Amino acid sequence: WADVLAGNGNGILITQNDLNSSGSSSIRLVGIYVQGADGVTISNNNIGNMNNTVDASNYTGIWLATGTVNTSVINNIINGMASTTAAGRGIAVSSGNNPANILIEGNTINNITTSYSSAPFGIYIFSTTGGVNISKNKVSTLLNSNTGGYGARGINISTGLANSNINVINNTVADVKCTGD
Repeated sequence: WADVLAGNGNGILITQNDLNSSGSSSIRLVGIYVQGADGVTISNNNIGNMNNTVDASNYTGIWLATGTVNTSVINNIINGMASTTAAGRGIAVSSGNNPANILIEGNTINNITTSYSSAPFGIYIFSTTGGVNISKNKVSTLLNSNTGGYGARGINISTGLANSNINVINNTVADVKCTGD
Protein backbone atom coordinates (compact mmCIF):
# COMPACT_ATOMS: atom_id res chain seq x y z
CA TRP A 1 0.00 0.00 0.00
CA ALA A 2 1.40 3.39 -0.96
CA ASP A 3 0.85 6.49 1.15
CA VAL A 4 -1.61 8.80 -0.59
CA LEU A 5 -0.08 12.23 0.09
CA ALA A 6 -0.08 15.42 -1.99
CA GLY A 7 3.15 15.61 -3.98
CA ASN A 8 4.02 11.95 -3.33
CA GLY A 9 6.13 10.78 -6.27
CA ASN A 10 5.89 14.13 -8.06
CA GLY A 11 8.00 14.26 -11.21
CA ILE A 12 8.17 10.52 -11.89
CA LEU A 13 8.79 9.88 -15.58
CA ILE A 14 8.24 6.40 -17.03
CA THR A 15 9.16 6.67 -20.68
CA GLN A 16 10.53 4.78 -23.70
CA ASN A 17 10.56 1.36 -22.04
CA ASP A 18 10.24 -1.80 -24.11
CA LEU A 19 8.10 -4.22 -22.08
CA ASN A 20 7.35 -6.48 -25.01
CA SER A 21 9.29 -9.70 -24.38
CA SER A 22 7.75 -12.99 -25.39
CA GLY A 23 7.94 -16.56 -24.13
CA SER A 24 9.22 -17.23 -20.63
CA SER A 25 10.30 -13.56 -20.28
CA SER A 26 6.83 -12.14 -21.02
CA ILE A 27 4.96 -10.04 -18.46
CA ARG A 28 2.19 -11.99 -16.77
CA LEU A 29 0.11 -9.46 -14.77
CA VAL A 30 0.90 -5.71 -15.08
CA GLY A 31 3.27 -3.84 -17.38
CA ILE A 32 3.30 -0.47 -15.53
CA TYR A 33 1.61 -0.03 -12.13
CA VAL A 34 1.34 3.30 -10.28
CA GLN A 35 -0.35 3.73 -6.89
CA GLY A 36 -0.57 6.71 -4.51
CA ALA A 37 1.50 9.01 -6.73
CA ASP A 38 0.87 12.69 -7.49
CA GLY A 39 2.37 13.85 -10.78
CA VAL A 40 3.54 10.96 -12.99
CA THR A 41 4.10 10.96 -16.75
CA ILE A 42 3.93 7.60 -18.53
CA SER A 43 4.84 8.06 -22.19
CA ASN A 44 6.15 6.32 -25.29
CA ASN A 45 6.34 2.84 -23.77
CA ASN A 46 5.87 -0.38 -25.74
CA ILE A 47 3.97 -3.01 -23.74
CA GLY A 48 2.93 -6.33 -25.22
CA ASN A 49 3.10 -10.09 -25.59
CA MET A 50 1.38 -10.44 -22.23
CA ASN A 51 0.11 -13.97 -21.82
CA ASN A 52 -1.77 -14.96 -18.68
CA THR A 53 -2.85 -18.58 -18.59
CA VAL A 54 -2.13 -19.13 -14.90
CA ASP A 55 -3.98 -16.51 -12.79
CA ALA A 56 -7.68 -15.74 -12.70
CA SER A 57 -6.74 -12.08 -12.34
CA ASN A 58 -7.32 -9.05 -14.48
CA TYR A 59 -4.03 -8.35 -16.17
CA THR A 60 -3.24 -4.84 -17.33
CA GLY A 61 -0.88 -2.95 -19.62
CA ILE A 62 -0.93 0.29 -17.58
CA TRP A 63 -2.78 0.59 -14.25
CA LEU A 64 -3.23 3.83 -12.30
CA ALA A 65 -4.44 2.53 -8.94
CA THR A 66 -5.62 3.99 -5.61
CA GLY A 67 -4.66 7.59 -4.94
CA THR A 68 -2.96 8.28 -8.28
CA VAL A 69 -3.60 11.90 -9.32
CA ASN A 70 -2.25 14.56 -11.70
CA THR A 71 -0.95 11.88 -14.06
CA SER A 72 -0.58 11.66 -17.86
CA VAL A 73 -0.57 8.48 -19.96
CA ILE A 74 0.54 9.60 -23.43
CA ASN A 75 1.55 7.88 -26.70
CA ASN A 76 2.04 4.37 -25.34
CA ILE A 77 1.56 1.21 -27.40
CA ILE A 78 -0.15 -1.75 -25.77
CA ASN A 79 -0.32 -4.61 -28.23
CA GLY A 80 -0.88 -8.31 -27.68
CA MET A 81 -2.57 -9.50 -24.50
CA ALA A 82 -4.03 -13.02 -24.46
CA SER A 83 -5.55 -15.18 -21.75
CA THR A 84 -7.76 -18.17 -21.13
CA THR A 85 -8.06 -17.52 -17.37
CA ALA A 86 -8.53 -13.72 -17.12
CA ALA A 87 -9.69 -10.60 -18.97
CA GLY A 88 -7.08 -8.09 -20.12
CA ARG A 89 -7.22 -4.34 -19.63
CA GLY A 90 -5.12 -2.07 -21.82
CA ILE A 91 -5.27 0.98 -19.53
CA ALA A 92 -7.12 0.84 -16.20
CA VAL A 93 -7.72 3.75 -13.82
CA SER A 94 -9.03 3.10 -10.29
CA SER A 95 -7.68 6.19 -8.53
CA GLY A 96 -10.75 6.64 -6.34
CA ASN A 97 -10.23 10.43 -6.49
CA ASN A 98 -12.58 13.04 -7.91
CA PRO A 99 -11.04 14.99 -9.46
CA ALA A 100 -8.05 12.79 -10.24
CA ASN A 101 -6.80 15.08 -13.02
CA ILE A 102 -5.69 12.25 -15.30
CA LEU A 103 -4.97 12.55 -19.03
CA ILE A 104 -5.06 9.49 -21.30
CA GLU A 105 -4.09 10.64 -24.79
CA GLY A 106 -2.69 9.31 -28.05
CA ASN A 107 -2.28 5.70 -26.93
CA THR A 108 -2.67 2.69 -29.23
CA ILE A 109 -4.29 -0.36 -27.65
CA ASN A 110 -4.59 -3.41 -29.87
CA ASN A 111 -5.12 -7.19 -29.81
CA ILE A 112 -6.57 -8.00 -26.39
CA THR A 113 -8.15 -11.45 -26.48
CA THR A 114 -9.64 -13.85 -23.96
CA SER A 115 -11.80 -16.93 -23.73
CA TYR A 116 -12.58 -16.16 -20.07
CA SER A 117 -16.07 -15.16 -18.87
CA SER A 118 -15.11 -11.54 -17.99
CA ALA A 119 -14.86 -8.76 -20.56
CA PRO A 120 -11.53 -7.42 -21.84
CA PHE A 121 -11.25 -3.61 -21.84
CA GLY A 122 -9.28 -1.23 -24.02
CA ILE A 123 -9.60 1.65 -21.52
CA TYR A 124 -11.38 1.14 -18.20
CA ILE A 125 -12.17 3.92 -15.67
CA PHE A 126 -13.71 2.72 -12.37
CA SER A 127 -13.73 2.97 -8.55
CA THR A 128 -15.27 6.44 -7.89
CA THR A 129 -12.67 8.07 -10.14
CA GLY A 130 -13.51 11.41 -11.75
CA GLY A 131 -11.71 14.19 -13.58
CA VAL A 132 -10.29 12.11 -16.45
CA ASN A 133 -9.73 13.23 -20.05
CA ILE A 134 -9.58 10.44 -22.64
CA SER A 135 -8.68 11.69 -26.12
CA LYS A 136 -7.08 10.72 -29.42
CA ASN A 137 -6.61 7.06 -28.44
CA LYS A 138 -6.90 4.16 -30.88
CA VAL A 139 -8.51 1.01 -29.45
CA SER A 140 -8.96 -1.99 -31.73
CA THR A 141 -9.21 -5.76 -32.02
CA LEU A 142 -10.68 -6.80 -28.69
CA LEU A 143 -12.18 -10.29 -28.58
CA ASN A 144 -13.93 -12.39 -25.97
CA SER A 145 -14.59 -15.84 -27.44
CA ASN A 146 -16.39 -17.16 -24.32
CA THR A 147 -19.97 -18.01 -25.37
CA GLY A 148 -21.39 -17.34 -21.89
CA GLY A 149 -19.21 -14.40 -20.92
CA TYR A 150 -19.54 -10.64 -20.70
CA GLY A 151 -18.46 -9.48 -24.14
CA ALA A 152 -15.69 -6.96 -24.78
CA ARG A 153 -15.45 -3.20 -24.11
CA GLY A 154 -13.50 -0.60 -26.10
CA ILE A 155 -13.80 2.26 -23.58
CA ASN A 156 -15.73 1.57 -20.37
CA ILE A 157 -16.62 4.17 -17.73
CA SER A 158 -18.00 2.68 -14.51
CA THR A 159 -17.34 5.12 -11.68
CA GLY A 160 -20.62 5.10 -9.76
CA LEU A 161 -20.39 8.91 -9.54
CA ALA A 162 -23.30 11.17 -10.43
CA ASN A 163 -20.86 13.87 -11.59
CA SER A 164 -17.58 12.36 -12.73
CA ASN A 165 -16.28 15.06 -15.12
CA ILE A 166 -14.91 12.48 -17.53
CA ASN A 167 -14.39 13.62 -21.11
CA VAL A 168 -14.15 11.06 -23.93
CA ILE A 169 -13.16 13.01 -27.05
CA ASN A 170 -11.97 12.07 -30.54
CA ASN A 171 -11.01 8.43 -29.89
CA THR A 172 -11.18 5.62 -32.45
CA VAL A 173 -12.67 2.29 -31.36
CA ALA A 174 -12.92 -0.56 -33.88
CA ASP A 175 -13.19 -4.34 -34.16
CA VAL A 176 -14.60 -5.09 -30.69
CA LYS A 177 -16.14 -8.58 -30.80
CA CYS A 178 -17.57 -11.28 -28.60
CA THR A 179 -19.45 -14.56 -28.96
CA GLY A 180 -21.54 -14.08 -25.79
CA ASP A 181 -23.24 -11.19 -23.88
